Amino acid sequence: MQDKFGKDSIDAAYDTITTSTLLTEGEQINAYEGLEKLLFDGIIPAKHELMALQKAGLLSKEATAQILKNRKLSQRIIDGLKDISFAPWSLLTSFDMSMGGRQGWRVLFRSPTLWLQGVARGYRAFASEKYYNYIELKRKTHPLYAEAIKRGVEETQIDSATRGEEMFASNMIQKIPGIRASARGFITGVNELRFGWYFRGRELSEGLGQPTIEQKRLATFANDITGRGKLPKALQKLQEFGLIFFAPRLFMSLVRVPTVDLIPSGKEMKLRQYSPARKMLAGTLVKFLAFTLATLYLLDRDDKDKIDVEWSPLSTDFLKVRHKKTRIDITGGYQPLLRTIVQLAAGKRKSTESGRVYDAHRTEIISRFLQSKLSPHAGLAVDLWKGETFLGKKFKLSPAGVSEQVYERLAPLFIQDVIDAIRFQGLGTAGVIAPLAWHGVGVQTYNPTLTQEVRSYKDRRAKEYFGVSWDELGPEGQKAIKDYFPDIAVREAEAKIDREDYDFIGKILEEADQTGRKVMKQLDGNIRQELEKYVLDVGNIGRKVGSDWYLNDSRYKQYQKEMTQLFNTYMPKLINSYEYKQLSPQEKRAILKEAVDEIKKYARMKLTTEATYSDLRNREQTKGRR
Repeated sequence: MQDKFGKDSIDAAYDTITTSTLLTEGEQINAYEGLEKLLFDGIIPAKHELMALQKAGLLSKEATAQILKNRKLSQRIIDGLKDISFAPWSLLTSFDMSMGGRQGWRVLFRSPTLWLQGVARGYRAFASEKYYNYIELKRKTHPLYAEAIKRGVEETQIDSATRGEEMFASNMIQKIPGIRASARGFITGVNELRFGWYFRGRELSEGLGQPTIEQKRLATFANDITGRGKLPKALQKLQEFGLIFFAPRLFMSLVRVPTVDLIPSGKEMKLRQYSPARKMLAGTLVKFLAFTLATLYLLDRDDKDKIDVEWSPLSTDFLKVRHKKTRIDITGGYQPLLRTIVQLAAGKRKSTESGRVYDAHRTEIISRFLQSKLSPHAGLAVDLWKGETFLGKKFKLSPAGVSEQVYERLAPLFIQDVIDAIRFQGLGTAGVIAPLAWHGVGVQTYNPTLTQEVRSYKDRRAKEYFGVSWDELGPEGQKAIKDYFPDIAVREAEAKIDREDYDFIGKILEEADQTGRKVMKQLDGNIRQELEKYVLDVGNIGRKVGSDWYLNDSRYKQYQKEMTQLFNTYMPKLINSYEYKQLSPQEKRAILKEAVDEIKKYARMKLTTEATYSDLRNREQTKGRR
């Protein structure tokens, strides 16, 4: 199509987009992409690209409507699927200013002034669409802007999966109040840091007469240091739909900065070429590492010991700041990567509960790591398939389980972090961690087990008297602490009971669920089909009777058999009755549910009436059986 236009006409079209004061930065790039598709690719642009061209004055309203009308159905479906696929990301990453503590965290250690400027401008763009447009235009007037674009610095936008940040690639979700504001703040901040990195790098090394290759290297480093890592070609197309990984560019940047970017090529080393860009990057990483380790060391040395740090790379808490039930990660995303590498090399893990090191299958380690990096929909599919989350938590298709999954996969991460802090540590802790979570620092708050609390107590006592953790004490030192604090033995005994009871209760509940499924399979085919038609089943059938008594194996099997007989006896009479067949689907479902409950209630009453003492076991006897 470019044959129909002269070079001057094409240049004029690009100039119109560049100088337009009506377009936001995101709309400008949409317009560029749409123009390239029309002129060079010979395909119809996406709807948001056509709307940007219309807003720039390059297409009339009538022309836009006609082009949209002529789009293929397949293209409309693809655009819709892309929009829907990124919707969960947009929801999860909204209502915060996480760029400063996540994508932009490493820039802080190169230039605090640049970092503060980027965060401040992000805040102003968050509050004002006009300021967002102004700062986007201002950046484009920088003398080095055109060069930066040419050398490969990526200027990201709100609503493009190819040139934008994946978390804000859904146009549909941006109609929800507050989400577009989050996108404006994020995009403004990260672009300011990315271009600011390039501009400052060029200014600092200007006297060296940088060659083109060095400028390209600086542009690559600017992308990577701000979370815009390059994806493998095989993954790029799939990622346009957000099908696999959550924020894969951020993850690739974490990998590339200390490896591909920092390590000179063999040719460079042989020629002893001096790279100002690489020196700038190395200095940033050294400062980042020094600051992180120094901060963690000082926090771990807290005399009051309300805060501690886990230094073992085999533990999930590696390099995390721990305060009671809260964990804070200040490594900017490196902690999971470093921990997984060490665990893979050693083939071991350290329990956060007992502190013991145990063998772990490497396939499980890498599987859980990859599972933790999946996109919301891919993660949901894998969790369903495996029956558990990457944390090892059981995944059940119950109403409570489904509502929990909806909350965890769609509620903004910042809101989840604050709610968890309020639930498990109160408003005081929530007030402290909220600013950290708002700015993208990793924060977790959860209810620890009694075993974890005892371990923390022993560490506190050991550091108080010997200056080291409990694990670092020898047998004699540990014995001395126990002799001086006899309550440790009492706490350990309570934790052991709690740990065993927790496992026992979990097994009892799992057995009840499996037994319910077994009874369901043994029902008459017509009964089972009718229940499944209305998304019903017989539910859990457990062995527990009374407050702390359990059926023995033989009586439990008899109970299952009697339950099956009751269902097969009474349910056919219901579903084959004339009155039942006249009911609406909603009424049938209600009647079936009531019938299931009444049959189980009758079976339970019959059981408690007929069961003898010899049919029952207490908790300890039942544990021994298992």
